[in-house]
Amino acid sequence: MSFQNTSCIEHSVHGVNVVITILEERIRDPEKVTEIKDAMTEVVSNSVCKNLIIDMDRVQFIGSVGFLAFLAMRRIPGVQNVVLCSLNEHVKELFVICRLIPSKNASSAPFHDSASVQSALEWCGASAG
Repeated sequence: MSFQNTSCIEHSVHGVNVVITILEERIRDPEKVTEIKDAMTEVVSNSVCKNLIIDMDRVQFIGSVGFLAFLAMRRIPGVQNVVLCSLNEHVKELFVICRLIPSKNASSAPFHDSASVQSALEWCGASAG
């Protein structure tokens, strides 16, 4: 099944894994956050999505309001895992500080993180077994 990509995301489907690439460099204004959230929600809701992999390679900055777009993905029925990948150090640090990805200080978090889309797909395959 194929869905229209938007100006803020691209996506591909790999069985029960959906990969969404965020095309924005800065996620900070409420209108853009809503656009990203709505686009991701449409893709995930119209797919058989057990694992959502969000490629953040292009994202250089995320403001606090930006986290809302990602947290909304955790509330979509059927989505078991959300994996953020290719986080730059600054963006990763913000997710760690907010305890949204696991760290040495917080092993429980709503998202997983991975170095690349490929390693995230491998992790999702291994976690299914």
